[in-house]
Amino acid sequence: KAMIDILNNINEDVILSISTHTDKDGSSKKNLKISQERADMLKEYIRKRSKIILITSIGYGEELPLLKNEDNISNRRVEINLKRIKQ
Repeated sequence: KAMIDILNNINEDVILSISTHTDKDGSSKKNLKISQERADMLKEYIRKRSKIILITSIGYGEELPLLKNEDNISNRRVEINLKRIKQ
């Protein structure tokens, strides 16, 4: 809820980008599918509750780990970025 409150107080045109990541448990194909589904679900959640119009969602699966040499749950994450649209 706090994130939605913040988004609804933005008074500029922005693009919200959602990227989701998994660890290496399971197959790469399955992780990519799971990751994209999570990103899309979060996109719809935000779209229904905020006034943000431009939202992108990308699931990267296990392709961009934070910890490259470990099969670690720390690589499971959601990243949300806002970029102002210059007019």
